[in-house]
Amino acid sequence: MNVAVAFLIIGLGNPGPKYAHTRHNAGFMAADELAKRYGISFSRAGSLYECGKGLIEGRPAIIIKPQTFMNLSGQAVLSALSKYRVEPSRILVLVDDCRIPLGKIRLRPSGGSGGHNGLTNIIQVLGTSDFARIRLGLGEPPQGDPIDFVLGNFPEAEWPAVKEMTALAADCAVSFITEGAERAMSSFNGR
Repeated sequence: MNVAVAFLIIGLGNPGPKYAHTRHNAGFMAADELAKRYGISFSRAGSLYECGKGLIEGRPAIIIKPQTFMNLSGQAVLSALSKYRVEPSRILVLVDDCRIPLGKIRLRPSGGSGGHNGLTNIIQVLGTSDFARIRLGLGEPPQGDPIDFVLGNFPEAEWPAVKEMTALAADCAVSFITEGAERAMSSFNGR
């Protein structure tokens, strides 16, 4: 049975304790922060994603965390979209980005993947890039393989900035839900 919801929030990351504190899981961390604020708990929804349902400022919302690994995130998103009727303008993806300074966020109402494999897969599977995303800044990787950087844990010295950033991303998500993308962009981009 399909259930109409107002918003679908998708936190991107990799499942399992091995990846819990990695840079690539910033999207999961922001989704967890948003869920915690509104008393939303996650449970397994089949094999593709964890799901939390609740109200965010009085609006019905579903928060999912794909359990398919980053590069196959589109499968989980498609499964959630086939279950819940959500307008594309009410989909929000929380995702890490190496091209944004650590601690900064950027909301965009649509756009390309920017080379992010999770976003690339979602765009390919859905056949559109017409959904909003909040990019959480990781900072520039050092010389070498960026995969090692994003799959590495945040160093202890960076955790205060990470916690502030995930809180800021949750604030931005609430603004997106309550005020719309344009207002949220003007309030949060560059912060």
